[in-house]
Amino acid sequence: MVTKKPMITREEYLGNPEGLHRPYHAQYVSESIKALVVSSIGVKNLKESNDHYFFSDIPFQKWDAMYVRCKGLFTKEFGYGGGGVSYISVTFVLKEAARQLIEDVL
Repeated sequence: MVTKKPMITREEYLGNPEGLHRPYHAQYVSESIKALVVSSIGVKNLKESNDHYFFSDIPFQKWDAMYVRCKGLFTKEFGYGGGGVSYISVTFVLKEAARQLIEDVL
């Protein structure tokens, strides 16, 4: 029997943002989100980043372009935990996807 892990709500995340930052945003990462990050930035650029947490050396324009392309996924498919969809929320999910990609290849 497969049991689905309970969703971390936005309220729970806001009660413990340091402890739940990655797990909260990770629950919204899908293979299509990872594919978007790969096609927009590339695994090579992710690996060569000097900041594998914030990816601060990757231009904001790259993250902006991905936000425009995928923000609808978070409202339609995921509902984004009832917390609404903001630029920073989607960017956190995209950067979590980038971290997962790096962890998969390193």
